[in-house]
Amino acid sequence: MPDALKIEITKTPDIAAWLDRQRRPMLDAGVRALSNAVVRNFRRKNQAGNARGFPRSNFWQDAAEDVTSAVQGNDMVATVRKEGVRLRWLGGVVRPKEGKKALAIPLDPAVAHIWPSEHAGYATGGDYDEGATSLFWPKNSSHGFIKDNDTGDLLWMLVSKTTHKADPSVIPSEDELRGAIVRAMRRAIRGFQAEGGEP
Repeated sequence: MPDALKIEITKTPDIAAWLDRQRRPMLDAGVRALSNAVVRNFRRKNQAGNARGFPRSNFWQDAAEDVTSAVQGNDMVATVRKEGVRLRWLGGVVRPKEGKKALAIPLDPAVAHIWPSEHAGYATGGDYDEGATSLFWPKNSSHGFIKDNDTGDLLWMLVSKTTHKADPSVIPSEDELRGAIVRAMRRAIRGFQAEGGEP
């Protein structure tokens, strides 16, 4: 394109200084926006409730309260320390911890969010009653059960592992995060300019 007009502006010292002054406020604004977007997403998920109709565990609210963020060089980093969030996001296989033979999956809302070893004491407020429940594993079955000896109700299913599908909705989409960050950075620049910070 021989008739094209090409304009180049060299970064002069005053513009370079202005950009340097702007860098940290822009990154600070961006990382706050990143963190806030993740927190909002977790709180939305918490409002959805439990798909199985069990009592709400407030897992996602706990995750929202466990989000921290920091600027590391030129990078904006949000960290979620709540155990289980990564598994729900990326999926994976969960196996029993060392020394345990099976994972216990609650079948009854009365035992949601508690371990089998906590059952008797948790439910009655008293000492643990070893005879309150019993375990049985049918022959040649891939899973077993723990039942309440008084009522006969099945409380937990016992399995050797659980497989979890990835759920991309755990974290906002890259477009949503990028949009929130860019908007926050632009607001930071406008605020800086309003205070007479133009080069």
